Amino acid sequence: MENKKDFSDPTFKQLESLFALYQCGSSMEAARYLGVQSSYVRSNLRALEAKWGKLAVSHKGTPMVVVPRVEKAMPHIEIILNELKKAKEALGVD
Repeated sequence: MENKKDFSDPTFKQLESLFALYQCGSSMEAARYLGVQSSYVRSNLRALEAKWGKLAVSHKGTPMVVVPRVEKAMPHIEIILNELKKAKEALGVD
């Protein structure tokens, strides 16, 4: 069976996991920051990589970190996450 490219937009949780990884420096720390299991963060990253290609790397014995080209997108992702948070607050939802 052939893997099909996923061209759907990323989810909030996928972007949140990527941004947390960028800020925290490892999937374990990102998970701790988000209050979830590290497998949740890694799963979101894998799903996002199906859409956007390779986003993070990990070498044996080193933390998972974002690749350099992803750093350029972080200011935009931060804006998206902040705006979604404001929208949810305005609507009174979590």
